[in-house]
Amino acid sequence: MEYKNLENVPGRDEKPWELEKRMETHFRHAKSRYPAMNIEPMAYERERLTGKGMTAEDRALRKQWLLDQRLAPHEPPNSVVALETMNLPVNPIKRAFRMPMDATFRALAPVLGQANATGLRGIVPNVLKVSAVILGVFYYAKYAEHNWESLRGWHVYSSKPRQLYGREVPVRDHNDFANQGFKERKVLLGGKTSFNSDVVI
Repeated sequence: MEYKNLENVPGRDEKPWELEKRMETHFRHAKSRYPAMNIEPMAYERERLTGKGMTAEDRALRKQWLLDQRLAPHEPPNSVVALETMNLPVNPIKRAFRMPMDATFRALAPVLGQANATGLRGIVPNVLKVSAVILGVFYYAKYAEHNWESLRGWHVYSSKPRQLYGREVPVRDHNDFANQGFKERKVLLGGKTSFNSDVVI
């Protein structure tokens, strides 16, 4: 909102304590100009007992309000068969993925208890997924290491051994660097390194 006249800007001349009070009210009303409206009929006991008491219409309205606060059988949806109880549409792919765990914990619910089965139903699949990812990365890093035979795989580096004073420093050849396992090969031994080279390794 643009104010053509700066005199009309709200809070322009207010004191610090007035600004603090205004902001406190602002956040108490959930950033609204007006306070939140309570739709509960006769929420306080004093209202229900004042004067002649509640009329038949007031009692019916109050009763309807209390009945509306009762949860449906599927609320809150925290059971193992929550989706079946709620009758929500689930796509076939997701239903197929959920089927093994649903069947497992539905069978274990009488043994573990409904609350424990519900908690484990949410925890165990996620733990298995994370474990599969960690094991897959570990397997790929260990058995698919980059070498001279392929451009695929991860480059795995290790730190150099600690050199202490007085110990002999190992001498390296010029072809030790970026070796990538070429010197430890089990094939192509005693052959030329290239078509145009007479050097035999």
